[in-house]
Amino acid sequence: MRALEYFHVRTAPAMGMYFDADFWNSFIVQVSVAEPALRHAVVALGVLAEQRELRDEVNASDSREPHLAEESPTVMSTPTRITETDPVVLQSYNSSVGLLSKLASGPGTTDTVLLACILFVCIEFLRGDTEGAIRHFKGGMAIITDYISRAESAQPSRLMFDRVKNKMLPFFNRLEVLYALDGYDASWQYHTTLSKTVPDAVSSLENARDSLVDLLNLSLRFLRSMDLRMYEPSAAIPASAFEEQTALLNSLSLWRQRTSAYQAKQSDFTSRDQYASNVLEIQRLVAYTWVSVATTPFECAHDFHIPAYTAAVSLAENLPALARAHTQSARHANAFTLDVELVGPIHWVAIKCREPTVRRRAIAVLRGMRRREAMWDSKMAAFIAERVVAIEEEGSGDDESRLPREEARVHYSHTDSWAGVAGDGFQITHRLKTRGVWGEWVERAENFTLQ
Repeated sequence: MRALEYFHVRTAPAMGMYFDADFWNSFIVQVSVAEPALRHAVVALGVLAEQRELRDEVNASDSREPHLAEESPTVMSTPTRITETDPVVLQSYNSSVGLLSKLASGPGTTDTVLLACILFVCIEFLRGDTEGAIRHFKGGMAIITDYISRAESAQPSRLMFDRVKNKMLPFFNRLEVLYALDGYDASWQYHTTLSKTVPDAVSSLENARDSLVDLLNLSLRFLRSMDLRMYEPSAAIPASAFEEQTALLNSLSLWRQRTSAYQAKQSDFTSRDQYASNVLEIQRLVAYTWVSVATTPFECAHDFHIPAYTAAVSLAENLPALARAHTQSARHANAFTLDVELVGPIHWVAIKCREPTVRRRAIAVLRGMRRREAMWDSKMAAFIAERVVAIEEEGSGDDESRLPREEARVHYSHTDSWAGVAGDGFQITHRLKTRGVWGEWVERAENFTLQ
């Protein structure tokens, strides 16, 4: 009962701060009462969420910070997976899986199975098992894709079809953003085309969010299609790629135009609405830079977007005050959410913007939070960004106003970590082009522990 109460009182409200409040606070609560498989999953999630919050409070009181390991920065064993956890979590999780396996073979259970997938994704992220979360996401996406495809030739229940297409599919579209940001390529056809992503008129902030998620996913698919091609002088980027790039940028600009038009008409725009609007605009600004630099290997191309990076950081700096205005300051500062909201986008600003003041402001924003957005942890994101800045500014002495040279830029950073309820060691591998963008890759690995 304690885990259920914790989920209802603390976890659900934090996960649905704006857009998904009804989903987490009402819908999940109601269906978990009626369906034992979902109720057991909610119990496991509640226990893990409480453990996470307690651990964060201990870490905050102890001022535990990552420290560079004393051993050679190129030698470190892979962080060990969690093999033991609270027995209530294991028992509840296993019970949910067992009940779901029986339920999955019955008629009219598609929505319940998909809800379980969402809860399982949350559980695995909190356990620190990103691969496990990805497996559940892919399984759920396969179910949705197959269901909608079959529904075109069959006569499904209207209630079930509407729930899957209008409630489940948007949720899994948001999970695809996480999937792509973690470096995976989507093998399924996206449910809509670019020309249909931006509505003729934005009708609500939820409508704007769903439209932006589509743009984010199509933008990330474009980035993945470019991959490392820009680093191969002999592999010319086709004209069609530049046409797609232009179309994506135009759509992102159109989204901003139509969302602004909607906002201008609202006479009762609250601080809560403004909070959500800031989050969406931060994501759009960052997505615009993703697409803009996708066809060039030069990191200094980000300099053109310093105004956008500055605007994103300014919007993020205003969020705590907006959160306090609608009594959600604590949830904003210390929350677990399933969506990418702030941590990933602000981390991008910190590692890609060469302007020293702006990137340090971005790191300060991350430092001011104790948020976990799926696999993104704000404290770790801040520390990684600090390491990138330190590497890029080596040799500049005390002059923090100097912009890092192109040859000093970190192009990619990959983290092997265990960021769940337990586990304190991680390794970051930075990839640089110290002899110019057409030279060989240089890898620099660093090992860290929480002390």
